[in-house]
Amino acid sequence: YYSIRSDQSNAGLYMNMGAGGQNYAINQYTDPKDGNGGLWEFRPLTPPAIDLSKLIDEAERLLAFAKTYDQEENKRIGLFSKTSADALKTAIEAEDATAESITAAINAMKESLVTPTDGQQIRITNTVDNYAGNMLTDNGTTKLQHTSSPWGAQIWVVSQAKNNGTGFNFALKNLATEKFINGTTNPLSLGTEAVIYNGTFNLEEGDFTLKTAEDKAWFPVSEAFKTNPGCVYVDGIRAQGAAWQIEEAVQIKYICKDEAGNELGTYLHSAAKGSDYTAIAPEIKNCIIVGFGENGTETSLEIPAISENQEIIAVYKRLACTLTYICKDSKGNPLETKSVDCELNQDVTITYPEIKYFSFASSDWKGEETFKPTKDETIQVVYTTDGLT
Repeated sequence: YYSIRSDQSNAGLYMNMGAGGQNYAINQYTDPKDGNGGLWEFRPLTPPAIDLSKLIDEAERLLAFAKTYDQEENKRIGLFSKTSADALKTAIEAEDATAESITAAINAMKESLVTPTDGQQIRITNTVDNYAGNMLTDNGTTKLQHTSSPWGAQIWVVSQAKNNGTGFNFALKNLATEKFINGTTNPLSLGTEAVIYNGTFNLEEGDFTLKTAEDKAWFPVSEAFKTNPGCVYVDGIRAQGAAWQIEEAVQIKYICKDEAGNELGTYLHSAAKGSDYTAIAPEIKNCIIVGFGENGTETSLEIPAISENQEIIAVYKRLACTLTYICKDSKGNPLETKSVDCELNQDVTITYPEIKYFSFASSDWKGEETFKPTKDETIQVVYTTDGLT
């Protein structure tokens, strides 16, 4: 054994290994033999032998399952560079292949995996049975949800993206609502503050696992779930739906109106960036589509290789109208909402709903009591009462 001291310090002090009470710190002490903490042995640093056959197996598995892109315009999230795949194939077939050369080629191919980058717009779709095709959405609440509907705020903008060695870090903000996915407990929430999450790629399945910083995987819960139906929880496994496809996407906003120019609503749709897109009219009650464009003269609308967000005007022919009565008490408490369908341009009389124990007080209707409707109308009605049962 050897005792070790520095020529820059007191000649009577030796390098000493502290015990557990000192967190095994290396310090200086006068007696190397006291507890044997100052006695050291020199050993050569020999790296562990690398099993070349295991490296080749890993490389062949990577080549077998990885999907690649050959040109920049074909680059997609979840794909590997074909150049790096070819280099790995060459490395394992070389007569003078070494562990170092194969390891370097494996690492280079893994690093070529395309992951989300800052500013990209993406949509995130589940890939597991029972939830396959469901997309992450912001439906206007403070909870992150998933949906099978193609309509909704389903485009997310990536920020704070960074490769972390085993995957990538990211934060997500909804393009339409500008709310961030945040929180680390159930369910994941939506709010004004960004939270950084991480993702890892599942090679054999070709999809991603998304996780909190605590390594808890995101998964969807059923719309029949008693608590927080249709939300996204954390700490799941693949069988529960903890697997997602990520693709770059664009948002298509449909601005819908009738032939008279009355607004019918705004609807959001999405499409994979670079795909050929065909406009599809939202279904609107009491209306049928006339066409697209300012005057509805285009019966169909095609956008080849869609690459940017779009706004499309959709014009509808109204077939009927709906009168909606929103009934509240004098303090603003909701009592009842009643909808009545009526024919277009045919006489209809305003008839306020009768509510037990309440009497009609007022409404915000300014028109004639009998009129010919040309659009949907919503009427706010106030009731009073002398007693409650």
